[in-house]
Amino acid sequence: METRVPRSPLSNVQGRLVPAAKVERPLIAVLADARRIGDRQPAGLRAALMRAGHAALLLDADDAKGGALDTVDLIIARGRSAAVLALLARAEGMGIRTVNRCAAIALVRDRAAALRTLHNSGVPTPGSSAGSIESISRAFGAHEYPIVVKPLYAEDRAMLRLVHTRDELLALPWPKVPAVAQRFVPSNGFDLKLYVIGADVYAMREPSALTSAPGSRSHEVSVSPPLRALARRCGLAFGLELFSVTCVELTAGPVAIAVDDFPDYAGIASADERLARFAIDRALGARRR
Repeated sequence: METRVPRSPLSNVQGRLVPAAKVERPLIAVLADARRIGDRQPAGLRAALMRAGHAALLLDADDAKGGALDTVDLIIARGRSAAVLALLARAEGMGIRTVNRCAAIALVRDRAAALRTLHNSGVPTPGSSAGSIESISRAFGAHEYPIVVKPLYAEDRAMLRLVHTRDELLALPWPKVPAVAQRFVPSNGFDLKLYVIGADVYAMREPSALTSAPGSRSHEVSVSPPLRALARRCGLAFGLELFSVTCVELTAGPVAIAVDDFPDYAGIASADERLARFAIDRALGARRR
């Protein structure tokens, strides 16, 4: 059935005949840092949305005015830049549904704040400290080494350092940026990564960035009830819907090492379609509200 419709922000039509069902589809926008646009995500999500018959508007994070926002039902964001956070904040101020929300991404971006959030939520985490290399050297006793040192904000895994003594820590050629340090939790060379899409939790064993053997490969594993509970607790603590939790399984239970917003979901079967279904459900819910 076709019907004549007035000008609508949800379709690229202005008074011409269009199928009524097309006008009813919510408009989903994808927002990403410039360096993330071509990554596995959000590119896979956009492709799956288009295969499902949904437009996937690509928002320019550097468009300070957010010119297209008044036509959007839902924004899915990948990135942590000031431009992405500013545009998300503007959209939320207009009442637009966003995933993840600006405050949640900002909290994860600050590794020290993220570790405090995990600790305050009762999630087991290694002992940690943040600040300058000198202040971190005073925070750990000799018996607490080795420790893992990371930049407070940067996402570059190449900057991870496993440090075995205080002297080694003080000798690090570290740039003049704040750092975060955690006590090292030994594993078998693999980290366990929990990937979350809304209420669904998936798990991958992935080679450790610090201790994996050459040629190690990732593989998907089943999600036990304790791991599912850990993932959901992290989601509630941060207010995240698309995220991952890196952890190490110990005899006493899993220990969370890090939380990241909107990961790439590499290795998760049909991840693109699962993300698209999640986005469509959230957009329809936002339309109803």
